[in-house]
Amino acid sequence: MFDNALKSKILVGVPLGEQGCVCNLHYADDLLVLTVGGAEDLRVIKLIFVGSFEGSVRLKLTFSKTCLYTTNLHQLPHMCEAKTVNCDVGLLPVTYLGLPVSGRRPRKQDWEGLIAKVRGRLSSWKSSYISIGGRLTLVNSVLSAVPTYWMSLYKLPK
Repeated sequence: MFDNALKSKILVGVPLGEQGCVCNLHYADDLLVLTVGGAEDLRVIKLIFVGSFEGSVRLKLTFSKTCLYTTNLHQLPHMCEAKTVNCDVGLLPVTYLGLPVSGRRPRKQDWEGLIAKVRGRLSSWKSSYISIGGRLTLVNSVLSAVPTYWMSLYKLPK
């Protein structure tokens, strides 16, 4: 549905360089719709959900649990149309699935949350009664998974 809207240029996605555009990301029962913004995009998205999605999948979108985010304050007046579909409006950055989401590349200070999370887990394991082998297993499995998850989505700062 979103791909057809992108191809027919009814909806404008977020540019990804030479790879083209992206306008939606899925995870479990979550859907992120990415667009450059504007009142017309909001109408198209609502039309896709109410017209196509709910009719074909037989699932209903809960607009009261939906939130629209923008990267700048100048777009907030345009996003007031979100109130007509009972959506909340917010400003980026936000945290989604444990990752900071913003309209720019992550800076060094954005990685401090990850470092604090790893340090917190390490310090709690030091005080617990876990053998050296158990700690090594935790470090290899858990502590390597968290940074790997972040690095799979973001390029490390220099």
